[in-house]
Amino acid sequence: MRDDIKLSAPIKFDVGGFKWEGDVSTVTHINADKMEDEMSRQPGLVSWFSLAEVEAFERVERLRNKLAAAKDARELAAAKAELNIREGKNAEGTGPNECAVKITEGSVAAMVTSCAPYQKEVSKISQLRDELADALHLANKISKIMLALEHKKDMLVQMSANRRREVLTGGYADQEPFDGSGRPLNADKDE
Repeated sequence: MRDDIKLSAPIKFDVGGFKWEGDVSTVTHINADKMEDEMSRQPGLVSWFSLAEVEAFERVERLRNKLAAAKDARELAAAKAELNIREGKNAEGTGPNECAVKITEGSVAAMVTSCAPYQKEVSKISQLRDELADALHLANKISKIMLALEHKKDMLVQMSANRRREVLTGGYADQEPFDGSGRPLNADKDE
């Protein structure tokens, strides 16, 4: 195993009032010399990142809803434009269709997709897709931080148990735990 792996990665996000800028090691590092501080800090970190995670996934859901609405608006714009063209108007419906092209299914489709309202919705959809991808990336990043915090909790529990055993056995892993008087804790069980 490599000893030179860098466990630092910059984290920066701002989601729903939850702002974080720092290094992943500031969240996941355990200072064994200050176990009590680490253990008392852990619930706050989990709570804070849990709320940030909820907010991030709610943002994803809002963007999905906006994207669905934009797709509906695009379809509505297409239907309006097609109706206008079939009624002899231009695609926007603001005047007569002055196109010299014979109205065919192909020409209607081309006029619909090139009209301004349709293009506006297509642009909006593209922008929302980009925002959704960014929001999903952030939500997944926060989820991975939550997973790291879960692992940190497990390590804190294990380190605490090891320290407790060390104190009870006087630092000898193969010895029975003592009660402080020099007698093993389970000495009464044999009697």
